[in-house]
Amino acid sequence: MRLLDEIDRLADRPFRAADICRAIGERAEEQGFRRPSYEQVRLHVKATRRGPRRVSTGKVLLDVALRVEHPDAFLQHVSGTQTRFRSK
Repeated sequence: MRLLDEIDRLADRPFRAADICRAIGERAEEQGFRRPSYEQVRLHVKATRRGPRRVSTGKVLLDVALRVEHPDAFLQHVSGTQTRFRSK
């Protein structure tokens, strides 16, 4: 898993930036990379939390299964051509 994806995943939870930085540092060392600086991790966490959050693939599939959305909504979601966002 890429480190930025891991930061995004952890930023969705109520962890402090310092806790995320420690976890990412350990993950980076496991993968053979240097630990990222606290400042860079904090800025990415802040940007992730500030921006709109994408609707999960599971939510799109559920909406298609319940016929709330057209089946093409799944293909558009996966391809990234029409991304839905949820409110904060």
